[in-house]
Amino acid sequence: MKNKILKSLLTTITYCVLGATFGYRDNLQDVLMPTFMVLFALINVFMIDKNKSYIENFLTLSGIISLGFIVALFFKDSYKPLIFQYLGLIFVSSILIYYLKKNFSLVNS
Repeated sequence: MKNKILKSLLTTITYCVLGATFGYRDNLQDVLMPTFMVLFALINVFMIDKNKSYIENFLTLSGIISLGFIVALFFKDSYKPLIFQYLGLIFVSSILIYYLKKNFSLVNS
């Protein structure tokens, strides 16, 4: 339980630091989306547990950030296509990384 909370907290803090570092600008998404994707992939590669199911891993590592994007969809001034891009990247990459790590030796763990 303690390890699960630590993983969730670590990923959330990392995403918040990344967002605070770059701030907000109009052309920010050109830089932020690839950076987010690389950071997300690295976190998932090293923190996915092969002994757990995909759903457990996803909720532990990506649940909070995904919930944040889903809540943002309900705000009137949010840019919905961009939110769907981020959600799609999160889901597709987490499925791909889980599959690769479970079936191949992606990283020693």
